[in-house]
Amino acid sequence: GQPQHPYTQLLIGSIPLPDPNRRWSDEAPAPALGKKTGDGLGCNFADRCPHAFSLCLEKAPPLFQTNQHRAAACYLYQDHSPIRPEEMDKVFVRRTAPSRMQAGQPPDSLADAG
Repeated sequence: GQPQHPYTQLLIGSIPLPDPNRRWSDEAPAPALGKKTGDGLGCNFADRCPHAFSLCLEKAPPLFQTNQHRAAACYLYQDHSPIRPEEMDKVFVRRTAPSRMQAGQPPDSLADAG
């Protein structure tokens, strides 16, 4: 899926592509909001995010639920509901291994490899 947090989008966009004729993404430069004060109150990515605004420097964003199983800690999504700590398991579904797999035993596909 497509990442929703702007900084994650920038990270993905910075991955070099194997085709030398294809250009990297043209992202907007980060805004000149000034340096963080170092007090740790704002978003950790505000000084590098092209979408940052003053609120991003003032306090860290909560996780906003952007769809059934996705969330972003970004004020760009403040029109979505913030996720309360007791609701985290509804958004972040824990995946489990198939019940046939036991510790120390390879999956069937590896066991039959000969």
